[in-house]
Amino acid sequence: MNTLYYLALLQGVIFCYRFICAQGDKRMAERAAFGVLVDAFSNYVRTTRRGCEVNPSFAKGRNLITDGIDMIGSTSPVDCILGVKVLYTAIFQAESKMRDTSKQCVLMKHLVLSASSSTRILQKLLEMLHSRGLHGRETRHQAAKIVGHLAFNISLEQFPQGIQHISSLIGTFGEYSRAEPYQRDCILEVFEHHRDAHSLLPSPETYIKLQRDYKTLLLRGQHIIWRLASDENNCRVISCTADLVSKIMAPVCSDLLDHTTDDHGAWSDIVEGSLAVMSQLTSAAGETGAKLRHEISSCKEAISTMVGILECDKCNEKLQRSAIWILTQLYMDAELGKEDFVAMLVDMFTHDSKPPISVRAYAGGTLSVLCFHGGISCATVVIQTSDDVVHNLTKLLVDEKNMACRQAAAEILEHLCTHYTKDDERLGQLKEAMRDAMPKVIGAILGAGAQTYIEEKTQEDMFAKPTTELQEKLDEIEWKKGVPGY
Repeated sequence: MNTLYYLALLQGVIFCYRFICAQGDKRMAERAAFGVLVDAFSNYVRTTRRGCEVNPSFAKGRNLITDGIDMIGSTSPVDCILGVKVLYTAIFQAESKMRDTSKQCVLMKHLVLSASSSTRILQKLLEMLHSRGLHGRETRHQAAKIVGHLAFNISLEQFPQGIQHISSLIGTFGEYSRAEPYQRDCILEVFEHHRDAHSLLPSPETYIKLQRDYKTLLLRGQHIIWRLASDENNCRVISCTADLVSKIMAPVCSDLLDHTTDDHGAWSDIVEGSLAVMSQLTSAAGETGAKLRHEISSCKEAISTMVGILECDKCNEKLQRSAIWILTQLYMDAELGKEDFVAMLVDMFTHDSKPPISVRAYAGGTLSVLCFHGGISCATVVIQTSDDVVHNLTKLLVDEKNMACRQAAAEILEHLCTHYTKDDERLGQLKEAMRDAMPKVIGAILGAGAQTYIEEKTQEDMFAKPTTELQEKLDEIEWKKGVPGY
């Protein structure tokens, strides 16, 4: 009887222990998972405890992220979705604590890519992105966030259909609104049993939320493709994918910028994302880059929009810098309106009332590169843009306070002196302007005491003086002032 009594008492103690542990797991899960993934965290703690009961070293190297990765690689669709939520929440937690963002995301990438089933995990994540897949919008959004963090390490050649899944992220709003599996079934049922088309229209609140979610997913898709395009092999896959480049350029081609508002409306960041991807594609090397640049330069709508961005006084610096970069790459490689583009850069650079100073400096630096590579043809276009172009450039060289603009002006004038050899009135203006400007510039660099010495030099010697020396002195003064070089 005593033995039976002690056994009943022991069983009661074990029952109380399990009850207390279960309550503790629940409270710990609520604190650790922000009240979002309580079930996932409880399952992780329960699995870990059971494993440790069999093998004390079971928990070594395991955490909630590794458990989520294992769930994605499982054959259970429910566990797979729950695993995606775990990783998404881990990223969300890291982003909410900016100091831990890089560590958390690097850890997640390392764990995913080093897993024995990493290929299968990446394949599943890519399949979740497709608009015609079995997963709903929430899972698509979460999977897109995860893939965005892994994109630098994804080789599209390993996933033949991967780019098709990713490209569905930048589809149309109509495609997105029909992406939810159960909503597709509902729409088909309404079509079969009802003739009233108005019953298919969402409420205004639902429509606004749907549009906001679509925009978020579109931005994530652009971010993924932008990261993928940093790899040469991925660029080749992108260039060989039918209609993908057209989908990437669609926001630019359709000119989503609302020119009636100062911030260009709600779609300005979408256009920025599209231009960012186009910048990556136009920078590609070899035959792939040539093919991509030819396809982009053949789109008149995209070229027209980018030119409009440069002419618009409401477009922000990021839009204008991206447009300059893309058009420059196309100028160097394709048959575009080269003269018009160079003239536009000259106008942006020499007129201080037009773009912001950073854009002006960027336009000047780009113009210097074009003059260097373009030789006499580009120099001719620059010097014949207007009657006062040389005067404006020398004025920038002498009076401009921004060192980047001064350096760009010096480089452009150097290229003009080097490449423009036509013996005409323009060359005479260039020589005269340089004779007037050089004493002032070198006098400002060396100090007022050098002015008398400079004036004693012959005008021919001053014009023939290598402008590289001038550049070296400008760089030295710029370094002494602690201003970073252009």
